[in-house]
Amino acid sequence: MNVRPADLNGAAPAFSDVGQRDWFYGELTAAVGTGIIKGYEDGTFRPNAPVTREQVAVMVARALVADGRATALSPAEAAAVLAPFSDSRSVSSWAAADLAIAVSKGIVTGQTATTLDPQRGATRATAAVMIARYWRMG
Repeated sequence: MNVRPADLNGAAPAFSDVGQRDWFYGELTAAVGTGIIKGYEDGTFRPNAPVTREQVAVMVARALVADGRATALSPAEAAAVLAPFSDSRSVSSWAAADLAIAVSKGIVTGQTATTLDPQRGATRATAAVMIARYWRMG
């Protein structure tokens, strides 16, 4: 990410299930401060929960926006990007605009030519590929 270290000094995350002694606290603080992570509506982060393909893609897309390599999409633009995928209705409403950024930038490709499978659990390999594509964008 092309964000300066000073930009990574976010406010302390206010998640009910995260404490300052957690090994990931500093990185989580940076990610929250840049808008990459927002947590759940109930005030939790759920650090030990599995993640989905759409959740990984959303974090990468938000990093693209944070470092200026992408801009937010309107709901209509996001719908147009996701429309070719037969399972676009299974994309969570909160994730659609960010997932569309990830698709439009080539961070996410379909599981097949016509499916995204956004609710499928993300493997380490899935996350590694998305992150590598992010870095290759330069």
